[in-house]
Amino acid sequence: MSANATEPESIAAKHRASARIGTVALVAGLIASACASSDGDPMLEGAGASTQTPITTAWMEGFRTETGAELEYVAVGSTTGRELFLAGEVDFAGSDVYLTDEERRMAQTTCAGSLGAVHVPTYLSSIGLVYNLPSLEGEQLNLSADVIAGIYTGDITNWNDPAIASDNPGVDLPDLLIVPVHRYDSSGTTDNFTEYLTVAAPSVWSYGEFSNWSDNGPAGKSAVYSNGTAQVVASAEGSIGYVDVAQASGLPLAAIEAGDGFVAPTDESVTEAFALASTTYSPDTQDLMVEFDRVPDSSSAYPLAMLSYTVVCLQYEDLATANLVGSYLYFVQSDEAQQIASTTAGAVQLNAETTERIQAISESIGAFDSADGPIA
Repeated sequence: MSANATEPESIAAKHRASARIGTVALVAGLIASACASSDGDPMLEGAGASTQTPITTAWMEGFRTETGAELEYVAVGSTTGRELFLAGEVDFAGSDVYLTDEERRMAQTTCAGSLGAVHVPTYLSSIGLVYNLPSLEGEQLNLSADVIAGIYTGDITNWNDPAIASDNPGVDLPDLLIVPVHRYDSSGTTDNFTEYLTVAAPSVWSYGEFSNWSDNGPAGKSAVYSNGTAQVVASAEGSIGYVDVAQASGLPLAAIEAGDGFVAPTDESVTEAFALASTTYSPDTQDLMVEFDRVPDSSSAYPLAMLSYTVVCLQYEDLATANLVGSYLYFVQSDEAQQIASTTAGAVQLNAETTERIQAISESIGAFDSADGPIA
């Protein structure tokens, strides 16, 4: 699928929405300035999860070579990215969580035609618990689900707490206050992390699953985006934070409880978690969603695996945009793109079955004219 050479419209003009949502009006100006092509080349515009930033940045050159089009992506968090997509401000959203039922209904209005929006796997990764404990250099820190939940509820406040010592026999834990760091912005990473706490530590974690920690979670130190969380942890001894492993910035990663042991995030442990996950396909196989087992029986499957999605319309108002979106999805599943994601951002390559489904979805993206119907 090749991109149409017609210069795309500005973001604000694409896929007019009946109303702006949440913070969309505030962010739209930032996106418009960041996504303006100076040389008139076709441009695909996306926004969303900060976890996708290292990968989309690494993909820009290859996408330009393959299609002759520019790729622009602005990290605003999964929630705001979906809001911008549903307001018609960007061509796709990067999200670490699914659209809600309400967002699916909204997509019926945003997207041309009647087919709505779908989730397309972009890359497989994981959420890591990074920490700043110089005295443990060379040691592997183990953390059970109840301990992680206790740290984030504020019930466990010191690194030499007996509960942490029980997970780490023989390790000389420091007598040091714990500083739990959470995301300030509404985040798919937070959603996945709190889902894990809800499922794996129900007797300790009573806050439930949510995307916005500031509105729903307990107290703690906050940071913006995964890279910001890593920076805060790196600057404060005794701190711990949850980040996409691609943005761990060289900080040590804890091994977390799985089966009858503890497992660190590796390609092998994340791949096994994906193999054990429950996969849901829509009847036409054009939508793919994955539910990870947060309490796996296997001690070699990492419980905090995460699949990041590209959320797209199945039909757009013009063929040029449809071609660009289809070309992007086709590029994402290619060996070249998956290898780039692995080497530059620590992502785990998608399996053959998943990439074949992405290829099929890429070929199905089309355009719909309100007067004439589907456009070939």
